[in-house]
Amino acid sequence: MSTANCQIIVTKIDALVGAFVGLLSDQTQTYKLALVLDSQLPLLAAEIPMDQMLTVILDGGSAEASRFAQSVRSWQKVLNANRNWHVIAGEMTEQERAGDVVSDLSQTIHYLLAGGADTGFVVTAAALQAPVPDPVAYHEQVRAITVGERVAQHEVLTSLVTNGYTRYETTLEPGGVLVRGEQITLQHPMHDYTTTLTWLGGVIEAITTQRGTRSKSVRNAALLPVRFPDASVPLASLLATHVVCRPLHATAVGHPTIIYDALESDAPWPLPPVQLSQLPEHALHVWYINRDRVETYLADHGLTGSLCSADLASSPFAFALDDDIVVSEAMLIPETVKTIRPLTRAKGLELLAQLVVGHPAVHSDHGIGIYEGLQTRTLATDAREYLLLRYAAGDTLSVPVEYAHKVTPYIGEESPPIHRLGGAGWTKVRAQARADAEAFAKELLTTAGQRTASQGHTYELDQKLDDKLDATFPFTLTADQERAWSDVRDDLAGDAVMDRLIVGDVGFGKTELALRAARHVVANGKQVAVLAPTTLLVQQHTDTWRRRFPELASNISTLSRFSTAKELTQTRAAIASGETDIAIGTHALLSDRTKWKNLGLIIIDEEQRFGVKQKEHFKSIRAAVDMLSLSATPIPRTLSMSLSGIKQLSVISTAPEGRQHVTTQVGRDSDDVLESALTHELARSGQIYVVAPKIRQLPNLKLRIEEILPHAKVAIAHGQLPPKQLAAIMQQFDTGELDILISSTIIESGIDLPNANTIVVTHATHFGLADLYQLRGRVGRRQRQGHAYFLYDQTELTSVQRQRLAALTEATRLGSGWALAQRDLEIRGAGNLLGAAQSGTINAVGAQLYLDLVREAVDQQQTPIRRHDVDIQLPLIATLPEHYVAAPEERTTLYQQLARAGSAQDVDLLAEAIAGRYGPLPLVAETLVVLIKLQHAAAKAGVNRIHSATVTPSDEDPYQRLIIEASKLPSLLGPLTTLGNWEVKDDTLQLGVDAIDLTLVKKLLAVLE
Repeated sequence: MSTANCQIIVTKIDALVGAFVGLLSDQTQTYKLALVLDSQLPLLAAEIPMDQMLTVILDGGSAEASRFAQSVRSWQKVLNANRNWHVIAGEMTEQERAGDVVSDLSQTIHYLLAGGADTGFVVTAAALQAPVPDPVAYHEQVRAITVGERVAQHEVLTSLVTNGYTRYETTLEPGGVLVRGEQITLQHPMHDYTTTLTWLGGVIEAITTQRGTRSKSVRNAALLPVRFPDASVPLASLLATHVVCRPLHATAVGHPTIIYDALESDAPWPLPPVQLSQLPEHALHVWYINRDRVETYLADHGLTGSLCSADLASSPFAFALDDDIVVSEAMLIPETVKTIRPLTRAKGLELLAQLVVGHPAVHSDHGIGIYEGLQTRTLATDAREYLLLRYAAGDTLSVPVEYAHKVTPYIGEESPPIHRLGGAGWTKVRAQARADAEAFAKELLTTAGQRTASQGHTYELDQKLDDKLDATFPFTLTADQERAWSDVRDDLAGDAVMDRLIVGDVGFGKTELALRAARHVVANGKQVAVLAPTTLLVQQHTDTWRRRFPELASNISTLSRFSTAKELTQTRAAIASGETDIAIGTHALLSDRTKWKNLGLIIIDEEQRFGVKQKEHFKSIRAAVDMLSLSATPIPRTLSMSLSGIKQLSVISTAPEGRQHVTTQVGRDSDDVLESALTHELARSGQIYVVAPKIRQLPNLKLRIEEILPHAKVAIAHGQLPPKQLAAIMQQFDTGELDILISSTIIESGIDLPNANTIVVTHATHFGLADLYQLRGRVGRRQRQGHAYFLYDQTELTSVQRQRLAALTEATRLGSGWALAQRDLEIRGAGNLLGAAQSGTINAVGAQLYLDLVREAVDQQQTPIRRHDVDIQLPLIATLPEHYVAAPEERTTLYQQLARAGSAQDVDLLAEAIAGRYGPLPLVAETLVVLIKLQHAAAKAGVNRIHSATVTPSDEDPYQRLIIEASKLPSLLGPLTTLGNWEVKDDTLQLGVDAIDLTLVKKLLAVLE
């Protein structure tokens, strides 16, 4: 279609909807609309005149609000409208209100308070009662400046700094002010231009604004504040001009202009929606992003239509325009095919991370895109759901839920490249990743084979000793700890050499399992080496182990730089003679200078923190001595599933009973905040860590704390102190002689002091999120509530540190809290376990897909037919219908869990859980479950493919053929005869049936199982 014809359609839409909006122009009334769908609401919002501020209130979260705003912008582009849209989906934090963090939300609040007819806001219902700055107080902070005005330069500068502007010396940043001679240049965060004030003799001589290379002289300027006033009002009280909302939210905003989705309508919507089944009956006008794809679709379906290019084609809509239908590419494609393939590739009931709308996701065939959520498509009478992915250059991919296993959340670097559909780049990346995964899988299998072939020591495990260990442990093991301990017991009692890794977050009880293993080994007359990466952690372990085993205290030795030369000599002699049962130290324990009489078990704490040479040494001794490694850096749960049976791995993922969530606060560093944090903990007789990123900052921090709390007992600890002095300080803190320990990040790993439950981190913007996550894990490790304070100095915030502060603020605001830090740590954990060689590949394709490739490679070397290789194409509808599970996020999660179930039994367990929560499975949901189980059974039976065909004889009624292709036909023929008389040809079986339905598939499943 020509551009002129496309414009004719746009003009018609504009005229019809514009006239409709004109009927709603009386602002004193509230209009009710019954038939405006969610897909049509962006068009309505785009048509409302820009003579006043407009607000649309939506259910859902920030992702839904952002998508809505983008849809409105796309319609505005077509209609030549230019209202600026902003999203409000939460409450500002202290640092956003103070102007220390310039975020999308804080900029939006500036726009809201500044007002303006060209501004639109999308507000989530949950944010309606959020406190926002009082507009009256806000405007009192606005400084009006006029050319010719007599005012001192220092007075204006002081006013700007008081109102939150940061003074810079060289380069100006948003929210900053720069002074050069008799000029002040400033940039407000909501402006894309700078304003320069020039003085001459104490008078404002000129005011200039500059946007890029273009400058403009103006006579007046309103200098808006960066810092918001303290006074607040509810957000809903500011939304009184022109509001569009559902009936549920009408009361909250007082007097809405338009209530959509109402039971009755004051005016008929001029563009009635249509079903895709009506397409052949009308002339089509298709708005597209990818012309070739749309033309192919129309040709394949015998449809004709005119085509228009528009960005809004990525939003799903279809409506009648006179006698024609206007439909978007997103609504039209993909087609609903006649046959489907069942879900494949199940690796576990839990995902590494959930698919999140607006976040990167990986399709195993097409690469990294942005996940846009679930969409339902209907052709004829069949409705099916798709996962929508958006790629570079506007390409979109709709993935049937039957292929949900192919889509995984991207877990890797923060900003991965978004691929183009059909591009060669992803093919190369995936091929390299597959080759790396196959090599890694081969190495794993070789190592596992060597370990199995090696004859290890078989320990006799005394149940009475187990009972004693249980009785002397002040807590009850969690279910995860019980499972991990059972794994360790089996290893010790088995013939093969143990090489087990226990992974768990800080404070989850890994050390207790190592203690129990060591006690059993000692009871069998063997020695134990406990390795830790730092001398501080060695000392911590020594104290812990001696307290736990008082009967062995004299036989537990330490070897570290805390030890004198004489002590080292004596310790090595005791180890060589067998007098020492348990030796705790750094890597020097395994040096040639240390001779063991009867070493039976090596326990390595935080193996990933050792150097490359030490790790290679560990690798060389694994085949000869039992080894138990501990790691507090979490790894993806699916990694443990992927390596099950290959790597001896136990995961502790649940916190001990009674452990409370650590409360976290982010704020400016001040004496008042510091005093409040310290006195709160001291008032409950607790102890406090105070951490700074640099050792040179610690003395001044100590002086400051002593001035605030002169009676507190304070000491400094860091890795550059003489060993004996550091050991003495840590001993004092451990025994409660010190109230406050001021330290470097030396406490980040391994320190476990149950009475220290508050941590204050100064200069927090110098740390990454993952580091702060681990520092926070030092407190709240028992039943007492832990508190973490992350403080920053506003005067030293660089651009990078402001970004970190914004990320920290967002992490604290979100309900998921530290999911981002957890993700970063999981990437580290995967890299630590898989090795440095795999780290680049993990970032290239995402951790989840890489792990899947490893599992595939392992399966390929272990079994003749992999489950994901079984191809099933049967004409059955398999889905979780919307009327059964309404929330798209829930359906997405369930599709993924079913897609990645590890066995047919796991599928049954999931189906039972779904039925228990949502009621009996509908027929199409039951079909989904049965098809997944069929694939599991087919793989075990040696079946490669199950499909069907329609046969239409000239003299008979049409009938169906069920076709099975298998490599083990003789063994299958006997059981399959219960279904009928099969025709055999080469490796193919064919059975004529009246219809292929769920009943037949269930019978086939029963035979193959």
